[in-house]
Amino acid sequence: MVAQSQEPGDAPTADPAPAGGSPGFLRRLLNQLDNAWLQADPRALGLFRIMFGLLAMYDVLRRMPYIETFYSNAGTLSNHFSLFAPHYQHNFSVLFMLSTPGEVTAFFGVALLCIFCFTIGYRTTLFHALSFICVLSIHTRNTILENGGDVVMNIWWVWTFFLPLGTRYSVDALKKSLAIGDDRTPGQLSVT
Repeated sequence: MVAQSQEPGDAPTADPAPAGGSPGFLRRLLNQLDNAWLQADPRALGLFRIMFGLLAMYDVLRRMPYIETFYSNAGTLSNHFSLFAPHYQHNFSVLFMLSTPGEVTAFFGVALLCIFCFTIGYRTTLFHALSFICVLSIHTRNTILENGGDVVMNIWWVWTFFLPLGTRYSVDALKKSLAIGDDRTPGQLSVT
């Protein structure tokens, strides 16, 4: 290839494209696929976290009137029966350790607190894991009550664990923004 001489002020000429197509075609295609299919808007993830947390809190609250009947030893299915003659071979529930309605009510309160902290985005990853353990324990304590919605909710807890759910609309994001910037007035806050 012969190099062409350029006069000052002339626009530089591009090298001709290789015979197989334009250079970087595959790279541009992969970038477009990555931007379109492999990334999520953090605002959508934050909104999902809030709505999912509200749904999980509602799920726990709607079960509270039935604590004595379905989740304690005073009701239809005792811990002993669930442990020694389980409906499923691999059944996990923290509620198997709790027997009285008072103990189970305290656990439901802890579950609501964990889900609330997850919903507002305070230490999101930690409370995501704790909320999943609490909700899973409630769902699997009495498997006779379990339905498809419970299964979907449990799957969502697992699938979303590695997503950055706390990067927007959360206490974690606000704390990070305040730590990065030296904003002094509310007008100067730049929540990113």
